[in-house]
Amino acid sequence: HAGPIAAPEEAPLVKSPPTPTPTRATVSPGVSDSDAVVSLDFLDAPMSENDAVKQQREAAARNLASLGEEMPAERPQSVTKQAPAMDLSAPIFDRIGGATAVAKAVEVLYDKLLSDTQLAGFYVALDLGRQLDVTNNFIAVALGGPDRGKGAGISVQQAILGEPENPNDDHFDAWLGHLEGAFRDTGVADELIFEALAVLEKNRGEAINA
Repeated sequence: HAGPIAAPEEAPLVKSPPTPTPTRATVSPGVSDSDAVVSLDFLDAPMSENDAVKQQREAAARNLASLGEEMPAERPQSVTKQAPAMDLSAPIFDRIGGATAVAKAVEVLYDKLLSDTQLAGFYVALDLGRQLDVTNNFIAVALGGPDRGKGAGISVQQAILGEPENPNDDHFDAWLGHLEGAFRDTGVADELIFEALAVLEKNRGEAINA
Protein backbone atom coordinates (compact mmCIF):
# COMPACT_ATOMS: atom_id res chain seq x y z
CA HIS A 1 0.00 0.00 0.00
CA ALA A 2 1.50 3.33 -1.11
CA GLY A 3 2.20 5.95 1.45
CA PRO A 4 0.67 9.51 1.45
CA ILE A 5 1.53 11.72 -1.54
CA ALA A 6 3.57 14.78 -0.56
CA ALA A 7 2.21 18.17 -1.57
CA PRO A 8 4.23 19.86 -4.38
CA GLU A 9 6.64 22.59 -3.29
CA GLU A 10 5.63 26.12 -4.20
CA ALA A 11 7.90 28.00 -6.60
CA PRO A 12 9.56 31.03 -4.96
CA LEU A 13 8.03 34.37 -5.87
CA VAL A 14 10.19 36.52 -8.15
CA LYS A 15 9.80 40.25 -7.59
CA SER A 16 9.60 42.40 -10.70
CA PRO A 17 12.11 45.28 -10.81
CA PRO A 18 10.57 48.62 -9.97
CA THR A 19 9.43 50.56 -12.97
CA PRO A 20 11.73 53.64 -13.32
CA THR A 21 10.02 56.91 -12.89
CA PRO A 22 10.09 58.81 -16.22
CA THR A 23 12.61 61.60 -16.20
CA ARG A 24 11.33 65.13 -16.59
CA ALA A 25 12.96 67.53 -19.07
CA THR A 26 13.84 70.87 -17.58
CA VAL A 27 13.72 73.63 -20.20
CA SER A 28 15.10 77.08 -19.42
CA PRO A 29 12.70 79.99 -19.96
CA GLY A 30 13.22 81.73 -23.29
CA VAL A 31 14.93 78.68 -24.89
CA SER A 32 13.21 76.97 -27.81
CA ASP A 33 12.40 73.26 -27.69
CA SER A 34 15.05 72.50 -30.33
CA ASP A 35 17.73 74.10 -28.17
CA ALA A 36 16.34 72.90 -24.84
CA VAL A 37 18.76 71.85 -22.15
CA VAL A 38 17.64 68.52 -20.64
CA SER A 39 18.56 67.64 -17.10
CA LEU A 40 18.49 63.95 -16.23
CA ASP A 41 17.26 63.92 -12.68
CA PHE A 42 18.81 60.53 -11.96
CA LEU A 43 22.24 61.77 -13.16
CA ASP A 44 22.54 65.43 -12.21
CA ALA A 45 20.64 67.90 -10.16
CA PRO A 46 18.51 70.32 -12.24
CA MET A 47 20.68 73.22 -13.49
CA SER A 48 19.85 76.82 -12.75
CA GLU A 49 18.62 79.21 -15.42
CA ASN A 50 22.02 80.96 -15.51
CA ASP A 51 23.84 77.63 -15.98
CA ALA A 52 21.48 76.70 -18.79
CA VAL A 53 22.07 79.97 -20.60
CA LYS A 54 25.83 79.62 -20.10
CA GLN A 55 25.75 76.12 -21.55
CA GLN A 56 23.78 77.35 -24.56
CA ARG A 57 26.34 80.08 -25.20
CA GLU A 58 29.23 77.62 -24.98
CA ALA A 59 27.51 75.31 -27.44
CA ALA A 60 26.92 78.20 -29.84
CA ALA A 61 30.58 79.19 -29.57
CA ARG A 62 31.68 75.66 -30.41
CA ASN A 63 29.37 75.62 -33.41
CA LEU A 64 30.81 78.92 -34.69
CA ALA A 65 34.35 77.66 -34.20
CA SER A 66 33.63 74.52 -36.20
CA LEU A 67 32.07 76.58 -38.98
CA GLY A 68 35.16 78.79 -39.07
CA GLU A 69 37.40 75.77 -39.54
CA GLU A 70 35.33 74.63 -42.51
CA MET A 71 35.26 78.01 -44.26
CA PRO A 72 38.01 78.74 -46.81
CA ALA A 73 40.69 81.15 -45.71
CA GLU A 74 40.08 84.76 -46.71
CA ARG A 75 42.25 86.21 -49.41
CA PRO A 76 44.90 88.53 -47.96
CA GLN A 77 44.03 92.20 -48.21
CA SER A 78 46.05 94.30 -50.56
CA VAL A 79 48.90 96.15 -48.90
CA THR A 80 49.03 99.90 -49.42
CA LYS A 81 52.25 100.83 -51.10
CA GLN A 82 54.32 103.29 -49.12
CA ALA A 83 55.92 106.25 -50.77
CA PRO A 84 59.63 105.75 -51.36
CA ALA A 85 61.86 107.17 -48.66
CA MET A 86 63.22 110.63 -49.37
CA ASP A 87 66.85 110.73 -50.45
CA LEU A 88 68.40 112.98 -47.82
CA SER A 89 71.50 113.39 -49.96
CA ALA A 90 69.47 115.08 -52.73
CA PRO A 91 69.62 118.89 -53.02
CA ILE A 92 67.04 120.78 -50.95
CA PHE A 93 65.63 121.99 -54.29
CA ASP A 94 64.56 118.44 -55.14
CA ARG A 95 63.36 117.62 -51.64
CA ILE A 96 60.95 120.56 -51.47
CA GLY A 97 59.39 119.58 -54.80
CA GLY A 98 61.65 120.97 -57.50
CA ALA A 99 60.85 123.72 -59.99
CA THR A 100 57.08 123.47 -59.51
CA ALA A 101 57.31 123.99 -55.74
CA VAL A 102 59.70 126.94 -56.09
CA ALA A 103 57.53 128.62 -58.76
CA LYS A 104 54.40 128.33 -56.60
CA ALA A 105 56.22 129.70 -53.57
CA VAL A 106 57.59 132.69 -55.53
CA GLU A 107 54.09 133.63 -56.72
CA VAL A 108 52.82 133.61 -53.14
CA LEU A 109 55.97 135.44 -52.02
CA TYR A 110 55.26 138.40 -54.29
CA ASP A 111 51.66 138.58 -53.16
CA LYS A 112 53.04 139.04 -49.66
CA LEU A 113 55.82 141.46 -50.64
CA LEU A 114 53.44 143.77 -52.52
CA SER A 115 51.13 143.81 -49.51
CA ASP A 116 53.96 144.80 -47.16
CA THR A 117 54.13 148.59 -46.91
CA GLN A 118 57.78 148.37 -45.82
CA LEU A 119 58.86 146.46 -48.96
CA ALA A 120 56.25 147.05 -51.67
CA GLY A 121 57.96 150.24 -52.93
CA PHE A 122 61.12 148.32 -53.78
CA TYR A 123 59.38 146.57 -56.69
CA VAL A 124 57.04 149.19 -58.19
CA ALA A 125 59.51 150.36 -60.84
CA LEU A 126 60.29 146.83 -62.03
CA ASP A 127 58.68 144.58 -64.64
CA LEU A 128 57.03 142.18 -62.19
CA GLY A 129 56.87 139.32 -64.68
CA ARG A 130 60.60 139.61 -65.24
CA GLN A 131 61.24 140.06 -61.50
CA LEU A 132 59.36 136.85 -60.65
CA ASP A 133 61.50 134.94 -63.15
CA VAL A 134 64.68 136.42 -61.67
CA THR A 135 63.70 135.58 -58.09
CA ASN A 136 62.52 132.13 -59.11
CA ASN A 137 65.82 131.34 -60.80
CA PHE A 138 67.84 132.81 -57.93
CA ILE A 139 66.09 130.68 -55.28
CA ALA A 140 66.26 127.52 -57.42
CA VAL A 141 70.01 127.85 -57.99
CA ALA A 142 70.68 128.75 -54.34
CA LEU A 143 68.88 125.55 -53.27
CA GLY A 144 70.79 123.33 -55.68
CA GLY A 145 68.52 123.43 -58.71
CA PRO A 146 69.38 124.14 -62.35
CA ASP A 147 70.25 127.61 -63.64
CA ARG A 148 67.74 128.53 -66.34
CA GLY A 149 69.63 131.69 -67.20
CA LYS A 150 66.82 134.00 -66.06
CA GLY A 151 69.04 136.01 -63.74
CA ALA A 152 71.87 136.90 -66.09
CA GLY A 153 73.24 140.32 -65.24
CA ILE A 154 70.96 140.71 -62.19
CA SER A 155 72.47 141.27 -58.76
CA VAL A 156 71.60 139.21 -55.72
CA GLN A 157 70.20 142.38 -54.16
CA GLN A 158 67.73 142.92 -57.01
CA ALA A 159 66.76 139.24 -57.10
CA ILE A 160 65.76 139.55 -53.45
CA LEU A 161 64.85 143.16 -52.66
CA GLY A 162 64.26 144.68 -56.08
CA GLU A 163 65.44 148.30 -56.05
CA PRO A 164 65.63 149.11 -52.34
CA GLU A 165 66.47 152.43 -50.72
CA ASN A 166 68.93 152.08 -47.87
CA PRO A 167 68.43 148.32 -47.45
CA ASN A 168 69.18 146.88 -44.04
CA ASP A 169 68.82 143.71 -41.99
CA ASP A 170 65.17 144.46 -41.20
CA HIS A 171 64.34 144.45 -44.90
CA PHE A 172 66.11 141.15 -45.45
CA ASP A 173 64.47 139.62 -42.36
CA ALA A 174 61.05 140.71 -43.64
CA TRP A 175 61.74 139.21 -47.09
CA LEU A 176 62.94 135.94 -45.54
CA GLY A 177 59.86 135.84 -43.30
CA HIS A 178 57.54 136.24 -46.29
CA LEU A 179 59.37 133.46 -48.12
CA GLU A 180 58.94 131.20 -45.09
CA GLY A 181 55.20 131.90 -45.14
CA ALA A 182 55.06 131.30 -48.91
CA PHE A 183 56.73 127.89 -48.58
CA ARG A 184 54.37 126.93 -45.77
CA ASP A 185 51.30 128.13 -47.67
CA THR A 186 52.26 125.93 -50.61
CA GLY A 187 52.70 122.79 -48.51
CA VAL A 188 56.43 122.51 -47.93
CA ALA A 189 57.30 120.68 -44.70
CA ASP A 190 58.64 122.82 -41.87
CA GLU A 191 61.96 121.01 -41.57
CA LEU A 192 62.63 121.59 -45.27
CA ILE A 193 61.59 125.24 -45.00
CA PHE A 194 64.09 125.86 -42.22
CA GLU A 195 66.82 124.13 -44.19
CA ALA A 196 66.07 126.27 -47.27
CA LEU A 197 66.01 129.48 -45.25
CA ALA A 198 69.38 128.62 -43.70
CA VAL A 199 70.84 128.36 -47.20
CA LEU A 200 69.32 131.67 -48.36
CA GLU A 201 70.47 133.39 -45.17
CA LYS A 202 74.01 133.19 -46.57
CA ASN A 203 73.01 135.87 -49.12
CA ARG A 204 72.19 138.47 -46.48
CA GLY A 205 75.39 140.43 -46.98
CA GLU A 206 75.00 140.76 -50.75
CA ALA A 207 71.33 141.61 -50.40
CA ILE A 208 71.88 144.65 -48.17
CA ASN A 209 75.39 145.71 -49.21
CA ALA A 210 75.37 145.71 -53.00
